[in-house]
Amino acid sequence: MDWLDTRAPSVVLPPDAPVPGALVLEERFDGSPELWMRVLAFDQAGMVAAGAVQSGSPLALLLSTEHRAHALWLTDLGQPIALGTTGLIDLALGAQGGLFPADVHDAQAFGARVATHLDRGGALCPWTAPLAILEQAFTLLGRGDLSAVLGARATGKRIDLAFDAFEPESALVPRLVSQSPVWSFRIDVRVGRTHQAWWATYKHGAGGWQVVQRVFIDE
Repeated sequence: MDWLDTRAPSVVLPPDAPVPGALVLEERFDGSPELWMRVLAFDQAGMVAAGAVQSGSPLALLLSTEHRAHALWLTDLGQPIALGTTGLIDLALGAQGGLFPADVHDAQAFGARVATHLDRGGALCPWTAPLAILEQAFTLLGRGDLSAVLGARATGKRIDLAFDAFEPESALVPRLVSQSPVWSFRIDVRVGRTHQAWWATYKHGAGGWQVVQRVFIDE
């Protein structure tokens, strides 16, 4: 997906963004409300890693009781989250509803709050993560430049700060990254009365961006 190479590296969300989500595309063909396509992007590096809940990270307390339970269920499958072998489709087999975010403001959906394809400690992108996560993470990391990050986000621009070279001393704290290694997309298409949606997760590796999971949304 070209967006991951050209647009994702410069995404900056407002400081009050409830979830790390951005609109990629919304198009109504011939102006018809019955023929349209919408693509939403969700930065998993702006969420709490599912593995962080299992390891007891303080960031887990920012999640609802239900979301923590879902994250534990997911990690208890015994599969390495980072390899992309588990995800929301697996959770859908053991939980009911509210998995896939419907829009970029949907703070109730599990898929907008918990990262399914990051390692246990997780990675945190300060340019997309919600304020509550940033405040907790920056406190745990002992960093004093959160105000600079929020000021830059208020203007919609990134500033040069040393994130990628900063490694946390504890695995309970996510490492800060300037570029997210994992993005998930919700793709909705309507043709007449038929509406279908998919959830696709891309992870960056040695060979570039690769699809690690693509599932049909049936909610």
